[in-house]
Amino acid sequence: MTRLLRIVVKNYSVRFLNDEVLKMKKIRIMLIAFLSGFFAIPSAHSQLFPSSLNDGNDLIVSCELVLDGAQGKKVTNPMAAGWCLGVVSGVRDIISGFTAGGHIPSELGVCLPSSGINNGQAIRVVKKYLDNNPQNLHIPASFLVAYALRSAYPCN
Repeated sequence: MTRLLRIVVKNYSVRFLNDEVLKMKKIRIMLIAFLSGFFAIPSAHSQLFPSSLNDGNDLIVSCELVLDGAQGKKVTNPMAAGWCLGVVSGVRDIISGFTAGGHIPSELGVCLPSSGINNGQAIRVVKKYLDNNPQNLHIPASFLVAYALRSAYPCN
């Protein structure tokens, strides 16, 4: 009886181990597939955007696309245009939210109108600032948006 029990336990253990090995192989394959897709994203990103989209050089080109689209022209790179819109509206929303709540002191120099500004107006302000200050195009995009808004809407 004990011998039979040992054989059954041994067979069950072998089958159990085989099942676990098979599960681990499946998990490894899924992990490799996931990571392959994950690492493919940056290469797809670099094909859509010619550079890293993090400074004024990229911002000026991307915001030109938004303004072209607003005039009814065909937008050649909608993702880049969306990036401009996201950066500009994000910085604008942060500034307006924190200044309205009294968390950013007016000494920092950005006082948006109490009625606010829309995305189109903010993008035109940023584009004008970038056109007038080409020496600053190496600065990160989010800082440039803040500088542009400060230039257009200084605190009195």
